[in-house]
Amino acid sequence: MKNVLLYGLSDYEADRIQQIFETHGVAAYIVGDDVLDRKVGELFDISEDFDGRHVEFDRAFMIVEHLKSEELRALLKELAESDAAFHGAILFATEKNRTYSLRQLFHMCDKELEYSLKRIRLQQLIESCNGVNITDLPPSEKAEFKRSLREAILTVKSKKEDLVKLNRVIEDLEKASKGLTKLYN
Repeated sequence: MKNVLLYGLSDYEADRIQQIFETHGVAAYIVGDDVLDRKVGELFDISEDFDGRHVEFDRAFMIVEHLKSEELRALLKELAESDAAFHGAILFATEKNRTYSLRQLFHMCDKELEYSLKRIRLQQLIESCNGVNITDLPPSEKAEFKRSLREAILTVKSKKEDLVKLNRVIEDLEKASKGLTKLYN
């Protein structure tokens, strides 16, 4: 059976999603803070809405089970076209994350999202350094800029997820590139 768990939505948003998904044979159930410590897989085995009150997490979540990406994209498109677009994190249930508590899954998602956004920020910062004029910098500042840029590039290429290092590299490159102007517009 195709199932979806919804967290962090208003009653109107949740009802609208449930209505649209139901027309496509997808059961959508509302979950809230009262079940955050239950296993994800266990929640999919229960076919009823829970108390939808949600205060622990700031974002909305949709956890999808037995739904293909193409099917989900079509449903999300239909939601958007009916002014009920979903603006939250979408997760696919896996054998592994079915064993996590809902709280663990949401924390992991938040951590991954934070890391991804920081990585994008670093990539944008690196791109903004392309073509900057460093000729008038004192030698020590020029060396620091080059070192910071090199470390930023290596960090982006790295597969290791280290949020502390990522934050430090962003801070270093922002500091080293502050006040630099582009050679060409």
